[in-house]
Amino acid sequence: MKNIKGSIERMNVLFGEQWKSNEQEMPKFAHYLLEEFSQPQTHVNIKIFILKIITNNPKLFKPHAHLWFEPICEYIISKNKNGKGFHYFLRDLCTMLISWDYVPRDASGTRILLTRVINTLIPISADKIKLIFKQNIQIVSTLMRKWKDLVAIDKLLITRMISIPDSKPESHLWKMNSIEILALAVCYNIPVLLKPEEEIEFMANTEKKFKMEAGNTIDPLMVAILKVYDSKKK
Repeated sequence: MKNIKGSIERMNVLFGEQWKSNEQEMPKFAHYLLEEFSQPQTHVNIKIFILKIITNNPKLFKPHAHLWFEPICEYIISKNKNGKGFHYFLRDLCTMLISWDYVPRDASGTRILLTRVINTLIPISADKIKLIFKQNIQIVSTLMRKWKDLVAIDKLLITRMISIPDSKPESHLWKMNSIEILALAVCYNIPVLLKPEEEIEFMANTEKKFKMEAGNTIDPLMVAILKVYDSKKK
């Protein structure tokens, strides 16, 4: 990677002014990278290698964030990421998306994709190491704030997390995680829905605000929250 980064830096010295004068068009090498990355048959290790080239040169790719944003989000929600949990590389990708400061236009497909990204990151945010847990929540919080008009939180996911019995190992981490996410949803006025991907697709802008759908007369999420509250009083 060191040699590749050095080669890109050298190309930037030679052709940087030319690239800046026409930022609407990606450099040819970047175009080929995107083309290869977007192929369904491309092996995950090759995709990771391409993404590492980008995370090592984020400023160079920032003008073309609109082209890379969706493929990177698709990678984040894919099951075949060649790693478990909120690992360092996933944090690097999310941090890069934040640094690019790019928010796609509002469309049904965009809402579904970004809702999937958020709900993919939520259950893997908790960590036994306090500093990492805090960093993960900060990343999710920043993405929720940037995408607040485009996403919804999965209510069933939050309910399952907050309802984990205290007898289970590290149940407190899941509960803290879910409560943090609920607080952020309230703060950023993000809806908490039973079927977020289906419902966010058709929601008008006026409807995109915090609410918790009951689904039943007795709301299971509220019951779980009250149980946590009662346990803290004892």
